[in-house]
Amino acid sequence: MSKKSLPRWSWALPVVFLCFCLCSCSAIFHEHEWQEATCVEAKICVDCGDLKGKPLGHDWEEATCSAPKTCRRCGAAEGERIEHEWTPATCLEPELCTLCGQRQGEPLGHSPLNADWKTTKEPSCQAEGERGNVCSVCDAPLIEPISMIDCQAGDWEIVQQPSAEAEGVRVRRCSMCGEEMERETIAQTAGAANTGNTKGSDGNFNKYDNKEQQQTSANYVLNQSTKKFHKPSCRDVPKIAPKNYAVSNESRDALVAQGYSACGHCHR
Repeated sequence: MSKKSLPRWSWALPVVFLCFCLCSCSAIFHEHEWQEATCVEAKICVDCGDLKGKPLGHDWEEATCSAPKTCRRCGAAEGERIEHEWTPATCLEPELCTLCGQRQGEPLGHSPLNADWKTTKEPSCQAEGERGNVCSVCDAPLIEPISMIDCQAGDWEIVQQPSAEAEGVRVRRCSMCGEEMERETIAQTAGAANTGNTKGSDGNFNKYDNKEQQQTSANYVLNQSTKKFHKPSCRDVPKIAPKNYAVSNESRDALVAQGYSACGHCHR
């Protein structure tokens, strides 16, 4: 019985089998090196390209007034940003977006209700005053400062009586703070003795002619010797001896109650 001869290509079978085994072993024993999944791609082996699992998908942060919808993970953007929602400006605040808190423009500022401000604190030479009003828009109370004023001169005050030996001194002080504003000397008195034709126990008439004594804003000038009260413009006021000179804003009745009587020249 004769043997059949093998085909010529049969010699290649062992080689093919060996290659198959080698490839199978490589596939069986290969260890993947995975690259982490992204928003749009699954895990992928950097060596062989095999895929595993699913893409993560975008993690969207909602659109704001300054940016469209944006992925927190990869930064991808989608759509458009939203528009600001502005609240109107007020006296104290500019326009405000209720969505993002952004401000724009300037506050309106207060508008006084009327032009007649009410003085709530008078100014002085030492402190500012205040005046008030109300805002016509928001009803808030408005307060403004009033500038300080200059010192206001009061009446002359005799601080040293004149005599036959020395001049006298008188000063004017600020009626608000008491600071001395002016100082003047008063002429010496005559040295001669009193020889009659005088009024009052010390003979003060016809010796003096101090017209400055009429320069007072008080209601009355008093002669403390004769116990008469005069109007500042009275012709007898300059003749009052400085030591007997005084001023008063009291009423006529109050002076009469103190023992004074009206001058016959200026109270006719």
